[in-house]
Amino acid sequence: MRGPAPSLVLVILGLCIAGGFSRAQEAQEQPIPAGTELQTESAFAEEIKQLDAAADKAARVVAFDAILTKATEQKRLPEPLVSILQNKKPEAAFNDLLEHLRDTPSARHEAFIGALVLAANDPGESAKVAVAAVRAYGKAAVPRICEMLASEVAAERLAAAAVSSERVGGAAGVVQVIPKLVAALDRAEPDLTGIAIRSLKRIALLEYETAKQWKDWLGKKSSSDLLAEIADRESEARRKAEAARQRAEAELLAVLLERMRSDERDNPDALIIRLQSSEYLSVRLEAVKLLRELLPQKKG
Repeated sequence: MRGPAPSLVLVILGLCIAGGFSRAQEAQEQPIPAGTELQTESAFAEEIKQLDAAADKAARVVAFDAILTKATEQKRLPEPLVSILQNKKPEAAFNDLLEHLRDTPSARHEAFIGALVLAANDPGESAKVAVAAVRAYGKAAVPRICEMLASEVAAERLAAAAVSSERVGGAAGVVQVIPKLVAALDRAEPDLTGIAIRSLKRIALLEYETAKQWKDWLGKKSSSDLLAEIADRESEARRKAEAARQRAEAELLAVLLERMRSDERDNPDALIIRLQSSEYLSVRLEAVKLLRELLPQKKG
């Protein structure tokens, strides 16, 4: 017959259960491996060793490419490189990987985009390289940026709102991002609102200051409506910029020509240098004119 379990058995069972919970909790509290600090049973174990042993950028790039090649062959994510971008270490590998992604189209795996967007929002010089890398992805980066704008993680929202000002993906990318930026204003988060409005100003070429103004402007515009409207503003902005450039150039030339007439008219060496090196036809013509005026004086 079965009787009540002895109290010692119950104690042992309790300790075993408690020990199991303790070990599970300890496993959960272990830090995520950073950079190349990954388990040796990783599918990329050999490539990780190669990366750890790399002494310079050239060797690290070889290791990066080896990881990417294996990831493609095995149809899996290049986890070691994702880890480097997320943890930003080892520092040398992180900086070299940013530059490699910026400069090498074949290295731009979509799994890197989110980490690059976050890195682009960091302080320091590496953020500039991360921004350039995100821009290099072009339209391929836009869907991930839109996802991050709607993320429940504040850091992702802020980083995506900031990088949106870079016009990633050109006009086609801008018209996808604008509705997501405007939607982010509904969260009424001061930091996010400020960054989103700054980005909207830059990519939509408008100077609205409040969330309501941006929502009213967007209304029910389609992507084609936005594309046409922004293209018109860009064309007008380029026209104004060119007109301003021409005015500034004309003012500069006027000062330069006056200087030639007053200070250099009796200096043939200076005039000859102007004639040979100036990119402006009016300057070269003035130099010829002044040199001709000097010829009779030299003969006499």
